[in-house]
Amino acid sequence: MTPPEIARKLRHALHLHQSGDLKKAVEIYQKILDINPRHPEALHLMGFAACQAGDPESAVALIRRALFISPDCALYHNSLGLTFKALDRLSEALSCYRRALELDPHLIEAHNNMGIVLQDMGKIEDAVSSYQKALEINPELPETYNNLGNACLALKNPKQALHCYQKAVGIRPDYPEAHYNMGNALQMLNRFQEAVMCYRRALENRPDYPEAFYDMGNACQKMEDYEGAVICYQKAAELQPDFYDAYMNMGTALHQQGKFEKALLSYGTALEINSSSHETYHHMGVAFQCLGRFNEALDSWQKALKQKPDDAEACHKLAILLQKQCRADEALIYYHKTLELKPDYAEALHNTGTLYQERRQTDQAVACFRKALSLKPDLVQTHVSLGNTFKDGGQLDDAFLCYQTAIRIDPNHAKAHAHLAHLARETCSWKDLRILTDKLDRITKEALEKGARAPEMPFLSLMKEAHPSHYLAVSQSWSRDLSEKVARTNIHFSFDTRRYEREKIRIGYVSNNFRNHPNAHLTVGLFGLHDRNAFDIICYSYGPDDASSYRKRIRQECDKFVDIRNISDTDAASLIFNDRIDILVDLVGFTRGNRISIFALRPAPIQVRYLGFPGTTGADFFDYFITDRTATPETDALYYTEKFVYMPNCYQVNDHTQKIAKRTWARTELGLPEKGFVFCSFNHPYKIDPLIFDTWMHILSHVPGSVLWLLRGNEIAEKNLKREAGARGVNPGRLIFADLFPKPDHLARLQLAGLALDTRVVNGHITTSDALWAGTPVITVTGNHFISRVSSSILKAVGMPELVTSSLDQYQGLAIHLATHPDELNDVRQRLAANRRTAPLFDTARFTANLENAYREMLNIMISGKKPRQIDVTEPWCTLPLIKPVSRPSEIPTETNRLNSADICS
Repeated sequence: MTPPEIARKLRHALHLHQSGDLKKAVEIYQKILDINPRHPEALHLMGFAACQAGDPESAVALIRRALFISPDCALYHNSLGLTFKALDRLSEALSCYRRALELDPHLIEAHNNMGIVLQDMGKIEDAVSSYQKALEINPELPETYNNLGNACLALKNPKQALHCYQKAVGIRPDYPEAHYNMGNALQMLNRFQEAVMCYRRALENRPDYPEAFYDMGNACQKMEDYEGAVICYQKAAELQPDFYDAYMNMGTALHQQGKFEKALLSYGTALEINSSSHETYHHMGVAFQCLGRFNEALDSWQKALKQKPDDAEACHKLAILLQKQCRADEALIYYHKTLELKPDYAEALHNTGTLYQERRQTDQAVACFRKALSLKPDLVQTHVSLGNTFKDGGQLDDAFLCYQTAIRIDPNHAKAHAHLAHLARETCSWKDLRILTDKLDRITKEALEKGARAPEMPFLSLMKEAHPSHYLAVSQSWSRDLSEKVARTNIHFSFDTRRYEREKIRIGYVSNNFRNHPNAHLTVGLFGLHDRNAFDIICYSYGPDDASSYRKRIRQECDKFVDIRNISDTDAASLIFNDRIDILVDLVGFTRGNRISIFALRPAPIQVRYLGFPGTTGADFFDYFITDRTATPETDALYYTEKFVYMPNCYQVNDHTQKIAKRTWARTELGLPEKGFVFCSFNHPYKIDPLIFDTWMHILSHVPGSVLWLLRGNEIAEKNLKREAGARGVNPGRLIFADLFPKPDHLARLQLAGLALDTRVVNGHITTSDALWAGTPVITVTGNHFISRVSSSILKAVGMPELVTSSLDQYQGLAIHLATHPDELNDVRQRLAANRRTAPLFDTARFTANLENAYREMLNIMISGKKPRQIDVTEPWCTLPLIKPVSRPSEIPTETNRLNSADICS
């Protein structure tokens, strides 16, 4: 073959090579080399073809032979650089490109390829310089503009990158990679809709482009178009079945739609592709948690930690879930491990603090919260939690500062407003209370209108005067939130096959207050008085064991006492279900530390609300609400989701065995004056509002020498109440503050008071019945909701309805009249003493029998296949004691009896 023929054959082979017919091109190159083994161009092209065919080692050998023959050919050095790049031998590739440019400074390909290698080596700015040199030689290079754009993106300069990609597609409109990269730049600029359009153009020119589908899915997800994102990820995975990231992000998009089961399927496929990915286990844990499959969630995060022991996030999530599962000791271990791995993890410090707070380990909690705030001073919830810890520890000034700081950071932070408002009530700081409550009401209204959970706890919402529909809406938002969480667990208990023909009805009482607590003071006599021939009584406790006499008595007098404090809600519900409880009674409601979520799981066929929380739960998982017609007239049924069970007397059980200390107190021993009438109100300060305090001060002003004996709640409240008294023209010294006493001693000292004055918005509950048990009459005013009618119910049940008033003027007038007419007051006290022994209020056995009749009727309704309905428990055999009405004075209007400062009695 002559040289011209070889040249012609070589041109033909190159044409085939460029056309993609590599096999035929290689055959011709080989024939040429068979004739002339030292043909440099044939060796070069043969090497280039070998590299394209995936054999870069052979390519290196062939191109080196070409260079041995023609060492000064810049193009050959450039091609050798490409083969070294294919072998990831970047330094050798870079040397080849540099040699090529020494030989031919205008070799565009060498500038461009050197830029690619420099970028791969992390030398981005040097790469930019190489691309720019190529473009200086030829400004019409779309590939180089694309590469320059990629380098700009790596330098976090998406605007410059976008300009480069626009140049590339301006030169070559059908350039899919440039359109794709332009989409990535637009995503970095948060221009997601435009990014989607770029990905679409890329796919128009290259339909089999999995990366374009994938990143289009990412853009859709950022626009919260999760359905669109899933479609894109599915397309990417169809084109590239081992596309791990596509399956992971598909799982995330499905998760965002609440399709947790499908998300798990996607994560499962990702795990098949990469079984050692801790990230996949991490995401699976979150999905399992959302489904309420907590054990599987814990298992997933533990597997994530096995794959990556230093995964602080997995550790943190494990700790949070263990804490929610009431496994505090294990949770604390993982919180500590999280902080070992990531000491500056503010959120983990916050959560560790909440665990210490729950365990009443105040110093540790404060230390965690303070460290978290040193790392992230604007962590609003930590300021709130620190405030709560200070409040629990009695450091109320510090608590105020924390809540106020939280509100400064976030003026609309609902929890901060709620806690600050309640602290203002607890300390009788009334100056800005109206402003706070108005703001909280606005935030609450906005949340409820959006269908979100109200920011304030239902119990705190009862502290203010509002329409009953407001209390219902707040409670419903909390119960709905619980129901939605429970619905995701797919845990269902079936009662269809259960039989109710056994001899005894099984009653389960659930509380965190089987201890020295007001609720236990009320209920302690109930459990042992149940008819053991008809009922089995099981108490489920999730509160602390204080080793008090109350706890010991309850344990002894129920048939079975089960501590569920350290097991999860789902495990507790399963335990209750397996105990075959017929009627499950909640004694806590929406009060602090409640676990109403156990009831949301519906472990018993009949579920009842009683005591604790004086209002509706707004829940569809409670069937009945034990009450009476005074506390909740039938007109209130509209604002309760539970059906009323009307007890024939007062709804509140009381213990008839309470002991009153035999000690006789001298007035002076308790800080009381030797003479003068003693009014008392041992309600907590948060129940005192400005209007009732006005009334009390009017009463003191009209009863010379009288004093008002109050419970010392906290120093700030004491100081504020004294100041408020002075502002109303009453000597602050007429307010006497009492410390907490053991119950028998407290009941004994109450006998020194002539009259107890009830609070208005939030009545006394056990405070009222304690005073009556001690023989001290109580005056109340009936309000418009359960919580403000409790004392009215109690007084009627003790046969003293004449002490119930319907207005503050009447309340004030009655108090003044009795205090200034000792013979009438003595008659009231004598009748109270007699009624205490005969009236229903303190007849615990009678109350228990009535309650059992209510339980029987609940069960009969269920067995008959009917829905829960109102139940009226009647006592045809019982009559109330005779009532002798007290003569009522004319009502004294509040405003016309306000004394001027010159009329102060001291």
